[in-house]
Amino acid sequence: MKFPIKFSQVVVRRSSAWLCLAFVTALGVLPAHAAGPSSDAKSASEAYAGMCIKAVKIPAAHGGEGDLKGHAKLPDYCKCFAEKFLARVMKTTPGAQASVEQTVNEEFAMRQSCRAQFNLPAPTKI
Repeated sequence: MKFPIKFSQVVVRRSSAWLCLAFVTALGVLPAHAAGPSSDAKSASEAYAGMCIKAVKIPAAHGGEGDLKGHAKLPDYCKCFAEKFLARVMKTTPGAQASVEQTVNEEFAMRQSCRAQFNLPAPTKI
């Protein structure tokens, strides 16, 4: 199967860590979990929270959570984001695809909301 653009071009154009996560979700990795029992949803949420925690290695200017490295509230923030991200994926209807711009904006809003909830600095808009 050939795609009109390469994955590396998408990453270069949009250096957002969350965009990469959205791309993986769009390929159908999460819907297998979403269709299963609630324990699968819980493990998916934990997996997303783990990815969020690892995003401290990515500078905030590139869509990561580097500005929260070592912050005591990082695990709580990541749990909040993971729950919002999973809820958004679960309500997505098959065949309805959001634009890259819309996906990035939605994920940024989720990050803003969770950071505000824990009195963390606002995320950097990329």
